[in-house]
Amino acid sequence: MKLLHPLVIASVMAIPSVAFSTDIKDLTAGSLKASAANIDKKETVLSISGTMNAADFSYIQDNFNDLQTLDLSGVKILSYSGGRLPYTGLSSSADDALPAYSLTGLTSLTELKLPAGLKSIDKGALSGTGLTSIVLPSGLENIGEYAFLRCNNLTKISIPASVKSIGERAFAYCGNLAAVSIAPNASLPSIPEGLFEASGVKNLNLKELAACSEIGPWALAECEGLLTLVLPENTRNIGEAALLGVSSIRTISLPASTDYIADNAMANMHGLIELDASSVANVPYLGENVWRNVVQKDVELITPDELINEFKEADQWKEFNVIPLAESTIDIVNTSSNQNLLTVKRSGNQIIVEANEVLGTVSVYNVSGNLVHRATTDKSSTQFSIAGWSTGVYLIVSEAGIAKVAI
Repeated sequence: MKLLHPLVIASVMAIPSVAFSTDIKDLTAGSLKASAANIDKKETVLSISGTMNAADFSYIQDNFNDLQTLDLSGVKILSYSGGRLPYTGLSSSADDALPAYSLTGLTSLTELKLPAGLKSIDKGALSGTGLTSIVLPSGLENIGEYAFLRCNNLTKISIPASVKSIGERAFAYCGNLAAVSIAPNASLPSIPEGLFEASGVKNLNLKELAACSEIGPWALAECEGLLTLVLPENTRNIGEAALLGVSSIRTISLPASTDYIADNAMANMHGLIELDASSVANVPYLGENVWRNVVQKDVELITPDELINEFKEADQWKEFNVIPLAESTIDIVNTSSNQNLLTVKRSGNQIIVEANEVLGTVSVYNVSGNLVHRATTDKSSTQFSIAGWSTGVYLIVSEAGIAKVAI
């Protein structure tokens, strides 16, 4: 496990407190110290409207340690330029940006309402807070490095399509962050270094990040509860230790564009039983020890029929149980104990599969046991086309259950 952030956040014991509430209206940027001079600093609920800047946030951080709810929905954040501020050390910040380290370490803060016009959450702005969830504005463009680092109570996050950049380790070490969604996005170029490192994310679908070509180093390392992962369709590089220790994933598919997998990228993936490389155009180049501590002979590597010999001769790849797509079959023994049944419906040339839980990897096999379709989803339903399929009985297998369907 790797941590490259110098910020140290102290742990505190939660103590029951009496709720105090204050509204500050029509604030002028930089004047919170004067406006709050007569306010009890034991306030737990604070609502502000008007304008604010980094100096006001510095005052909140230094004086309102018991704050539980902060409503900034009526605020316009203005730029700051001046003397270095206490704690954050800032001497400047931009318009429409939650300043760097502005609320860092407010462990009692569980609810925060952000301004609708917010464009940036700067470096470490909310790291170590007690936030349980937060709504990010639809126009947000930047999430800075370490922005939510060690927000241990954070359980869910939805990243809007407007986001153009995310800094390294923005959500790292958020141990209870189980539900993560990233809207379809044509701007985000990569999953940055350590983005979700050691977080609690369970299912992650990155398929519709059209501009994303790289999974950065340590991006999902030590996400031990991660069950399903769909990589961006245009992924070219998987960085060093990107999936190190992701031990709950059983199957993973490489996008067709995959060129390079770096050192230790999939080391310690002890749950892996299948690596689907059937879509790749060429045998990807590898760094060192890509699958360190993985018993590769027990993992089925599915390859394009025309590349089978190249995979069987390539260093590290040849250690797998290498089979071509045409011979990929299901082990009925492994699924016979699964009594959960899927709901399968047909609508024209579409098959709709539904379950009471996340489906994960959905595989369809014909009567001969050959794989004819595979897709991964973080939802409890999916559909696929059967146009051109031969008449017969097909077996549908997922992590949520199995079913048969006649076509």
